[in-house]
Amino acid sequence: MGLCLYMFYKRSMKLMGQLTTTSEDYKVLENMSKLISLEYLEIKDIVINISKNIKDLNQIFAAHQPNLNQITFTEEQVAAHEQATYRLNA
Repeated sequence: MGLCLYMFYKRSMKLMGQLTTTSEDYKVLENMSKLISLEYLEIKDIVINISKNIKDLNQIFAAHQPNLNQITFTEEQVAAHEQATYRLNA
């Protein structure tokens, strides 16, 4: 009878250890999940800020597009005048 009780005692200790380990594993997973959730919230805020900045930059670029077109046109005219000058000098 003593060996039977000893076996049940050892078996129950083993099961308690396994349950404790499983419980601790779940606690670790829960903490990791909470931390990852916070990281995703931070990343979401960063992405929202980047998106806003890109929209702002696109608006600025659109506002300056006529000036950029004029600069390109002026550069083309200068290049054409430069070629004409080289031809005249030749």
